[in-house]
Amino acid sequence: MERKNGWLMAEAIGEKDPQGVQRLLSSARWDADEVRDDLREYVFEHLADEETGILSVDETGFLLKKGEKSVGVARQCTGTAKKKIEEYVERLPEGAFSEVRPARDTGGRRPWEWACLDLAPKKGMRRWLLVRRSTDDPEERGFYQAYGPEGTTVEELVRVCQERWAVEECFAEAKGEVVGLDHYEVRKWDAWHRHHLTLCLLAHAFLAVVRSSVEQEEGPATRGISISA
Repeated sequence: MERKNGWLMAEAIGEKDPQGVQRLLSSARWDADEVRDDLREYVFEHLADEETGILSVDETGFLLKKGEKSVGVARQCTGTAKKKIEEYVERLPEGAFSEVRPARDTGGRRPWEWACLDLAPKKGMRRWLLVRRSTDDPEERGFYQAYGPEGTTVEELVRVCQERWAVEECFAEAKGEVVGLDHYEVRKWDAWHRHHLTLCLLAHAFLAVVRSSVEQEEGPATRGISISA
């Protein structure tokens, strides 16, 4: 199925119209928060690794939708906060940046220059702002806020920052033809945020777990979605 919208999904399951599918997303009585919690436990049980697992929070955008009344028609942006960070970073001395390879690096990734700044330390834990810039173009920068145990090395922080690309891979896999994360055609926030996203991510998690099980039994697959957990 090229797109996972109400009409095409209804046709795929043999319905004459999309009302049943739309009802599931908008007005059917089920607790999306409980499903979200079950999804989180499912991912932890099947894909988590206590020794190397990290919590990475990221954002994603969707293609702009037309109209004025549907949810998701306007792009949300944190440009003001980013501008303030960039102005602060511009005042850093050149010596604040140095080339850092992440902890347990195998040499397969290109090194970047990093600056690590302490933010609001707490007893036993610390918060950092990490700034990454390209060695080819110093104006190409990325920003990360990290939180972890006091004494965490810069190399370990850089490793965690680079591991966040798994989130990007998850978004890319969930969009498009895999589970249709960006195929929504709903108007209400409830249908979009609680139901549509929850069910799409549940489907993606299930496929990731199946893929992981097959790889453990038969070795890495050459096709299908990759595991980004």
